[in-house]
Amino acid sequence: MPTPSTPAPAAGPIPDPAPDPTAGRRLVLSGFLFGCGIAGSVIDLFVFHLLLQWHHFYDLSTTTTALVADGLFHGGPG
Repeated sequence: MPTPSTPAPAAGPIPDPAPDPTAGRRLVLSGFLFGCGIAGSVIDLFVFHLLLQWHHFYDLSTTTTALVADGLFHGGPG
């Protein structure tokens, strides 16, 4: 703590920390994994739900209702 007899330390810009050499690799890996998840979801929707009609999110009604429920599930915020 500065006192009247000792001056406060000089204020200036805070130096940037050293760059992380693995940051680029982590960014690419996370983007790759995110892309695989999105691709898997699209394949699941179009191939298994719509084309082959193997399984549905909601099976307790007609095929049309099941397909609409699938579309809402995949297109919705969740």
